Amino acid sequence: MTLRLRILAELTTRPRATATELGELLTTPSSTVSTQLSNLCQQGEIEVVDAIAGAFGRTKKVYAITAVGREFLANPKKRPRRTEPEKVGLLAETRALYQRSRIEHIERQRRAGIPDALIFGDLIEPFSTAVRG
Repeated sequence: MTLRLRILAELTTRPRATATELGELLTTPSSTVSTQLSNLCQQGEIEVVDAIAGAFGRTKKVYAITAVGREFLANPKKRPRRTEPEKVGLLAETRALYQRSRIEHIERQRRAGIPDALIFGDLIEPFSTAVRG
């Protein structure tokens, strides 16, 4: 059983719990549990129902399972599949993000005074003179 399923199962037996409590119950580091809890929250399988005072002025989030989480726990193999248009949209978004990142990187290099020939690899030779001998 995956950590995700173990967390959901634990939240069905114990209606409310913090990352630290779940970590102790599942004998897993609370940082690992926290990461999974964040993912589960994003997917709507659990929710933050309260925040309590913790050590050093920090607050601890208290989590509870949602109806979506109970449904997933009942049938963990049934996951919503992305449709083809959604996949194409995600691919286009990823390409656009990569292109923007590339352009920003090139602009930073130019502002730093790096010549275009170095930025685009025009001056790089396959073997240096030291290797050619």
